[in-house]
Amino acid sequence: MPIGGHRRKADPKQIQKIIEGGKKADKIREEALKHHHEVDVPTAEKMLEEALKKIELLNKIGVEFIEQPLKNDDIKDIVWLKERVGVKIYADESVKSSYDIDNIKDIYDGINIKLTKCGGIYEALKMIDKAKLYNLDIMFGCMIESSIGITAAAHLSPVAQYADLDGNLLIINDPFRGVLVNNGKL
Repeated sequence: MPIGGHRRKADPKQIQKIIEGGKKADKIREEALKHHHEVDVPTAEKMLEEALKKIELLNKIGVEFIEQPLKNDDIKDIVWLKERVGVKIYADESVKSSYDIDNIKDIYDGINIKLTKCGGIYEALKMIDKAKLYNLDIMFGCMIESSIGITAAAHLSPVAQYADLDGNLLIINDPFRGVLVNNGKL
């Protein structure tokens, strides 16, 4: 779960409270790290120094990886950032298909596969094969979509290190019943 709530910017004040400790810190940490240690530093965070500062703070609380902290065409900046942080960085917007993986294989530590973004299961399987070939971590993510899309991705998730498949929980009128999420687990 991203710190600051679902898909909100990483909040430096909340991160600092976690570092300082105390009852509020325990509550924030418990909520943010309930399922796994991931933070999505939004693509809107284009400023390199700002991204570095936030990632350094997040690294202090045990974040396991960061998703696409800069625009997808900021390759030289991602390389600069990776040299300075001790946390894995996963490609998200930079990988829409298996063809994109050749361009990012030496830059990122892992990829975020979204079935809606890549076009479906067949392309996702090609992305999995290529990620394994290059020894990249695999994460399954999603857009806001029905439980049909989430269920399809859930079937592929055993090959991934991480799965962030909760987009259907944001839909009030999901007409389908697919995979269930209980206590953060599919």
